[in-house]
Amino acid sequence: SSASSSLGPVGFVGVGIMGEGMAMNLLKGGKTLILWNRSKAKCDPLTSAYPDTCVVVDTPQEVVAKCATTFCMLSTLEASQAVFPQVLEAITPGKSIVDCATLTPEYMQEMEAKVMKDSFLGARWPLLLLLLLLLRSHSSYLFSLLFVLHLLK
Repeated sequence: SSASSSLGPVGFVGVGIMGEGMAMNLLKGGKTLILWNRSKAKCDPLTSAYPDTCVVVDTPQEVVAKCATTFCMLSTLEASQAVFPQVLEAITPGKSIVDCATLTPEYMQEMEAKVMKDSFLGARWPLLLLLLLLLRSHSSYLFSLLFVLHLLK
C-alpha cells in the first residue's frame, strides 16, 4: 500500500468548478472522497462516475470529522462566510484544512483574527499554524495543487 492510500479519505467542502476538477483527479487516482456542497446536485457527476469511492454527507462538519485532510473550495465571499466557520468548528487534533479560496485580503485577515482567538488555540495549534500560513501567504492555490500532486503519488 502506498503512503497516499494510507491517508484515508480526503474531504471536499464545495465542489464547484475548481472543486469538481480537483476531486475528479483524486478519484481517478484511486482516492476515496467525502463530499459536501450547499447544492447536493453539484456532487452528482462525481458520485455517478465513482459510486464506490465517493460519499456525500449532510454537513461540512461531517466532512472534517471523517477526513484527516479537507479541501475547502468555497468560491465566493458569501459562501465562505456561511460555510467556513462551520469547518473551523469541526477541527480536532490531527485534522488539516486546505483553504483554496481566492478572497479579499481583508476577509482573510478577518479569518486570521478569528482563528487566533483563545477558543481556537490549545490542541488545535499545529493545524491552525498551517491554516494561518495559507491565509497569510495568499498562495493557498499553489499549496493545494502541490498537496494534490502529493496525494496522487
